[in-house]
Amino acid sequence: MVTKNVCTERMTFADALEMWLTSNRVRIKHTTYDKYNYIIQKHITPNLGDCFLSDLNAMQINSFLNDKLRSGSIDHHTPLAPSYVSTMSLIISSALHFAANENWCADLKNPIYKPSAINPSFHLLSRADYRKLTEYLTNNIDETGLGILLALYTGLRIGEICALEWKNVDFKRRILHIDATVSRINNDGKTEYVIDTPKTKSSWRDIPIPRKLAVCLQDVYNNRAEA
Repeated sequence: MVTKNVCTERMTFADALEMWLTSNRVRIKHTTYDKYNYIIQKHITPNLGDCFLSDLNAMQINSFLNDKLRSGSIDHHTPLAPSYVSTMSLIISSALHFAANENWCADLKNPIYKPSAINPSFHLLSRADYRKLTEYLTNNIDETGLGILLALYTGLRIGEICALEWKNVDFKRRILHIDATVSRINNDGKTEYVIDTPKTKSSWRDIPIPRKLAVCLQDVYNNRAEA
């Protein structure tokens, strides 16, 4: 931890990253904090952490980001997704801006590279396949099939579906109350799943339940009650 007695001219980027992350801990979600901390510890600090703030420049940072795009995995064998490297760029930029505001260093003279995210291609079900799938799941309903039907009928994210409880289902008014999501975090090298609040205000929402889905929900609910 950096103290007031440390000469800012000899402050390393690892020091600044630690201070930046600590200062933001109260305002970001727990899952976001864990994600940022993992990226810092596994990717940024091993490569740029020993650099003094006074020496760090955009050329070094952009070279690091380009290396991560080419073969940036932990084992250095596979490239990292542009969206993941973009998060690294965001962390680095924010930490340096924080350091400049604290008068630990000057702003960079040149911009930091931010790779463009590539939208993945999706295979969409045909109308015929959609009908076959929904018909099969409806006639062979179980909790797994119910989760798939929820995604098909409502467009809910998988984390939102996993976080649903029966208290979120208003059978009388046929409404789903979305107020949580399940996230995967890395805890000392081990994957953990946590239930957290939605990331944005717009993610807190009520969704109408289509009649066919309402019947399936009621069937699964009744089967659980009878078990």
